[in-house]
Amino acid sequence: HKATVEARALVAKMPKPKTKAEYEKARKTVGKEIGLMIGDTPKVALESYINASVFSSWEKGITA
Repeated sequence: HKATVEARALVAKMPKPKTKAEYEKARKTVGKEIGLMIGDTPKVALESYINASVFSSWEKGITA
């Protein structure tokens, strides 16, 4: 749960991505930060520790 809470705080501080490419880059940045915090890889952090709802505010209004 701590990873999700920390990720949510990080997302709130970051600018909202406007395109799919910006979204993917920003999501990876969050994964890296949380991965370092929990001592795991960004991929594992994103897939197993960070609830997907963290990124829902970013997903609205994204263009191709």
